[in-house]
Amino acid sequence: MIKTQPNRIDMLIHELNYSGISNAATTLVNAIAERGMPIRLIVVGEEAPMPFPINKNIEIKFFGIKRGNNFFNKVLYLVRVYFILSVYLAKERSHNLFVWGKEFTALAVIFRMSLPLKFKLVGVNVTNISSHLNNKHPIIRMTLNRIYKSLLPNPEHIIAQSGAMVEELINIYNIPLDKITVIPPPLQSKFFNIHQEKTKTGKILFIGKLTDSKDPLAALEIFKKICDLRKNSTKAEKIEPTLIFIGEGELEYTLREKIAELELEKQVSLIGKQNDILPFLRDADALIMTSKYEGFCMVLAESIACGVPVISFDCPTGPSEIIIDGVNGYLIPPKDINLFAQKLDLLLTKNLNQQRISQTANKFHHDVVIKDYIEIIKKYF
Repeated sequence: MIKTQPNRIDMLIHELNYSGISNAATTLVNAIAERGMPIRLIVVGEEAPMPFPINKNIEIKFFGIKRGNNFFNKVLYLVRVYFILSVYLAKERSHNLFVWGKEFTALAVIFRMSLPLKFKLVGVNVTNISSHLNNKHPIIRMTLNRIYKSLLPNPEHIIAQSGAMVEELINIYNIPLDKITVIPPPLQSKFFNIHQEKTKTGKILFIGKLTDSKDPLAALEIFKKICDLRKNSTKAEKIEPTLIFIGEGELEYTLREKIAELELEKQVSLIGKQNDILPFLRDADALIMTSKYEGFCMVLAESIACGVPVISFDCPTGPSEIIIDGVNGYLIPPKDINLFAQKLDLLLTKNLNQQRISQTANKFHHDVVIKDYIEIIKKYF
């Protein structure tokens, strides 16, 4: 029996910014609207200029709730979200809720358990939960783990953005396998339109938050080794490598101090958050990722779609599903700084086939991926 078109879908997201989650959410919400399915985007955070184009026919609701910076303020934030959002969903009589992120998925389950709200729920898990909780205080970590174990099995379905997340969701968070589908975030077409051969620039990109989990200090250490390798090499290197950090975060001051200490001010630059990374990818020889853990690693997929090779530590959970060693980049054992530097030095001199690199990202193209999201939506809503 063919199911009729679902009722309106309410898609819930923390905020709209230039993150991979916002990119994926706006791409999906546009695809849903293009198919004539009624859709509303609910944004918990503040209204801001749209980071990505959104269909003008899509209703968007902003609540303007700021997330706190410490544990106490984060608790207050969730309490505010609970009361404001539960009243809104009850008033609007929401029937289908599609939620991005483990926190809001768990919160949506609490809505259903504590209030007379009968909506169907699909959640998207975008990170490795255990690794994300590792830097929390032991009591907070234990409490959050218990909450997630209790609540995350309750949605009608969970979408995991990488295959490596599935084992954790089953074995730690008690979600049945038949409730999980692996679907990567959709990658926009614009990243696939760069196939022309280019000359070497020596530019290396680090794109991400300047936080402990992304470990930008390791990236700087690797770059210093590259400089030392070239200084001690007998080969005449024509192009001096440079490292560009794109992003913001609490480690920015520490990073600047370290750059000065290593006397790398001329070769390393911090340019902050950028609304459009495409011009930087066009001009780069390589992108590096030194994260301790990841979700899907959208920026890796965007880079290889552009024909730019990548190097990453083999951290949980996404790099191993994106990188094909020696084809579109290199996957490095965690903390092996020396091997990382050697492979990066190789990439700066070796010419990999840009077309072949880009083709390895075809499976993430939004035309391929969106069909899987729509199938889940039609099945459960």
